[in-house]
Amino acid sequence: NKSFVNAAGEKVSAVKDLSFTMYQDECFCLLGHNGAGKTTTMMMLTGCLPQSGGQIKVKGCKVPEQLRAIRTSMGFCPQHNVLFNELSVLEHLELFGMLGGMSPEDIQQRGAELVAAVALTD
Repeated sequence: NKSFVNAAGEKVSAVKDLSFTMYQDECFCLLGHNGAGKTTTMMMLTGCLPQSGGQIKVKGCKVPEQLRAIRTSMGFCPQHNVLFNELSVLEHLELFGMLGGMSPEDIQQRGAELVAAVALTD
């Protein structure tokens, strides 16, 4: 559950009584009309927004208590561009590798492999 207080001071439910299960190796898509709570749901699943009530578990791990473990196995593709003009391709890969819990050594190795694979080397 997620509730907000609007400008008039009224409590508004953005997500209420939602329950679903995702399975391993499944590509999951959350669809709905504008204002249905899709983005709010994904923000709660990824720990970017605290839920107002209820319990969220990903692979048996609780949000927000076990976010590090959750983020190593979950990807999220938001509707808006999440790239930064100030960062190079390699720096973006390093940033998202770090956020995903990869070790610095693995980030460096995998980043170099990916940049070379798409011919973006200097």
